[in-house]
Amino acid sequence: MKKSIKSLFICILMFSFLVALLGCNSSKEDEYSKIQDEYSIKSQELKKNLDEIISSRIVEYSKSYGVLGDLSFESHKVYGMETKEDKLYIYLTSFVSDFTFEGDKIKTRFVDCVPVRLILNSDDYKFVDYSIPAEGMDFDEALKDLFPEKYHKIVKKYRDDYHKLYTENRSKLINWLKENRKNEDLVIEDI
Repeated sequence: MKKSIKSLFICILMFSFLVALLGCNSSKEDEYSKIQDEYSIKSQELKKNLDEIISSRIVEYSKSYGVLGDLSFESHKVYGMETKEDKLYIYLTSFVSDFTFEGDKIKTRFVDCVPVRLILNSDDYKFVDYSIPAEGMDFDEALKDLFPEKYHKIVKKYRDDYHKLYTENRSKLINWLKENRKNEDLVIEDI
């Protein structure tokens, strides 16, 4: 009898511990995963196409602003998007890498990782506006001007995505080199 009570007590204790442990993990759910918006409900095919459009628009914008290397790549993390007045507002962190060929070297010429509000026409995805928090301004105030409140906490952590986005751009560079410069032994130099 004492053994069965002791066993029952141990089972209840273990069950309580498991419930508490699992409950704690679910309470630490990532803020990002709680946000429901148009981007999160897009199909994977539509997301891939939209990701390509976002990258091409940001690279085009960067080139128009004087980032003029031989090769540019962009990777990003989209926090969300919404349509307002026939405009598609996309909230993201963008990482742009620009490279220049010099002899047997490919040099990183420019790198930028910033929170971005990108606005495109919702029907044809043509470029409308690209906005980042202005230098010299209070960063929190600039974020409030550019991003909806539901994104403020996650956008402040945009630097957490730096390594992942850097790695994505490096992979794009290596794949490009494999396809276009197969027979060349190029050394990649970072800034």
